[in-house]
Amino acid sequence: MIVIATIVISGRPVVLKNSKQIINIGGRRIIKSNPRVEAYQHRAIAEIVKQWGSRQTITESVGLRITAYLAAGHDSGNLPDLSNLYEAPQDLLQSAGVIYDDRLVEHHDGSRRICMCDGPCPLKPVYQSGQKKGQPKDNCGAVKKCPFERLEIEISPAVPDVIESEAEYRKGA
Repeated sequence: MIVIATIVISGRPVVLKNSKQIINIGGRRIIKSNPRVEAYQHRAIAEIVKQWGSRQTITESVGLRITAYLAAGHDSGNLPDLSNLYEAPQDLLQSAGVIYDDRLVEHHDGSRRICMCDGPCPLKPVYQSGQKKGQPKDNCGAVKKCPFERLEIEISPAVPDVIESEAEYRKGA
């Protein structure tokens, strides 16, 4: 796969689904983004703009591979669906001027969630005494403020490598 760019957004990823608030102003109902989501979006756009630099906005179809590193276990009740993790990064890439329109995203091949609490976390303490002495605890205690949570977004041309390989095969390469 040819990668145009890799963008990293630090912090716990937000899910836009069900993140709106309905407020009443003068008897009118207004839909507003959750303040936590707005703060994440502002910070994430600044990170993306800094990483993208002065490159031109992408106006051709692209594919995204989104890897979400989450401070959660697979059995956690707060583990978001993978499909719900696509919307915010696409909107952020558009808002930051990386892609012209999030409709240019053709696929999410290879996207995945990595539940860091299931594996060896460098912050996970070990039991100091008792029957479990030396074994890692279930979590590090910093699940809501994990410094390793992030989204890694690889941007690639929308045409998959398989088609290129098939074309080379037909040429006799």
